[in-house]
Amino acid sequence: MRTKEYTNPKEAFTLMNQWTGIKNSYETQFQGKNIPRIYITFKDNQPQCASVEYKTNTFAGFYFIDLSDKMLLNQPEKPTLN
Repeated sequence: MRTKEYTNPKEAFTLMNQWTGIKNSYETQFQGKNIPRIYITFKDNQPQCASVEYKTNTFAGFYFIDLSDKMLLNQPEKPTLN
Protein backbone atom coordinates (compact mmCIF):
# COMPACT_ATOMS: atom_id res chain seq x y z
CA MET A 1 0.00 0.00 0.00
CA ARG A 2 1.09 3.56 -0.63
CA THR A 3 -0.24 6.94 0.39
CA LYS A 4 -0.33 10.03 -1.81
CA GLU A 5 -0.84 13.60 -0.61
CA TYR A 6 -3.16 15.94 -2.52
CA THR A 7 -3.24 19.70 -1.98
CA ASN A 8 -6.05 20.22 -4.49
CA PRO A 9 -9.28 18.98 -2.84
CA LYS A 10 -11.25 18.96 -6.11
CA GLU A 11 -8.67 16.66 -7.73
CA ALA A 12 -8.76 14.25 -4.76
CA PHE A 13 -12.57 14.25 -4.53
CA THR A 14 -12.90 13.62 -8.28
CA LEU A 15 -10.45 10.71 -8.07
CA MET A 16 -12.33 9.17 -5.13
CA ASN A 17 -15.69 9.43 -6.92
CA GLN A 18 -14.25 7.86 -10.10
CA TRP A 19 -13.51 4.68 -8.14
CA THR A 20 -16.77 4.36 -6.19
CA GLY A 21 -20.24 3.16 -7.17
CA ILE A 22 -21.83 5.42 -4.55
CA LYS A 23 -20.90 9.01 -5.30
CA ASN A 24 -20.51 11.64 -2.61
CA SER A 25 -20.67 15.42 -2.77
CA TYR A 26 -17.50 16.07 -0.79
CA GLU A 27 -17.62 19.78 -1.64
CA THR A 28 -20.94 20.01 0.21
CA GLN A 29 -19.78 17.79 3.07
CA PHE A 30 -16.74 19.99 3.75
CA GLN A 31 -18.36 23.32 2.93
CA GLY A 32 -17.04 26.11 5.16
CA LYS A 33 -13.87 24.18 6.00
CA ASN A 34 -10.38 24.93 4.73
CA ILE A 35 -8.86 21.71 3.34
CA PRO A 36 -5.08 22.04 3.06
CA ARG A 37 -4.38 18.34 2.38
CA ILE A 38 -6.01 15.03 1.59
CA TYR A 39 -4.12 11.76 1.95
CA ILE A 40 -5.35 8.85 -0.16
CA THR A 41 -4.09 5.33 0.50
CA PHE A 42 -3.88 3.05 -2.55
CA LYS A 43 -3.66 -0.71 -2.96
CA ASP A 44 -2.04 -1.08 -6.37
CA ASN A 45 -3.77 1.77 -8.25
CA GLN A 46 -7.13 1.51 -6.46
CA PRO A 47 -7.81 4.01 -3.66
CA GLN A 48 -8.87 2.30 -0.42
CA CYS A 49 -9.34 5.17 2.03
CA ALA A 50 -8.73 8.87 2.49
CA SER A 51 -7.92 11.17 5.34
CA VAL A 52 -9.09 14.75 4.89
CA GLU A 53 -7.23 17.40 6.88
CA TYR A 54 -9.50 20.36 7.57
CA LYS A 55 -9.53 23.61 9.50
CA THR A 56 -12.30 25.91 10.68
CA ASN A 57 -12.18 29.17 12.60
CA THR A 58 -12.16 27.31 15.92
CA PHE A 59 -10.43 23.96 15.39
CA ALA A 60 -8.51 21.63 13.07
CA GLY A 61 -8.94 17.92 12.51
CA PHE A 62 -8.96 14.89 10.23
CA TYR A 63 -11.94 13.09 8.73
CA PHE A 64 -11.44 9.46 7.67
CA ILE A 65 -13.26 8.12 4.60
CA ASP A 66 -13.40 4.35 4.00
CA LEU A 67 -13.97 4.08 0.25
CA SER A 68 -14.93 0.39 0.47
CA ASP A 69 -18.16 1.57 2.15
CA LYS A 70 -19.00 3.26 -1.16
CA MET A 71 -18.76 0.15 -3.38
CA LEU A 72 -15.26 0.27 -4.88
CA LEU A 73 -15.09 -0.36 -8.62
CA ASN A 74 -12.52 -2.59 -10.33
CA GLN A 75 -11.44 0.30 -12.51
CA PRO A 76 -12.13 4.04 -12.50
CA GLU A 77 -14.97 5.61 -14.40
CA LYS A 78 -14.03 8.29 -16.89
CA PRO A 79 -14.40 11.78 -15.47
CA THR A 80 -17.45 13.75 -16.55
CA LEU A 81 -17.03 17.21 -18.00
CA ASN A 82 -18.85 19.91 -16.07
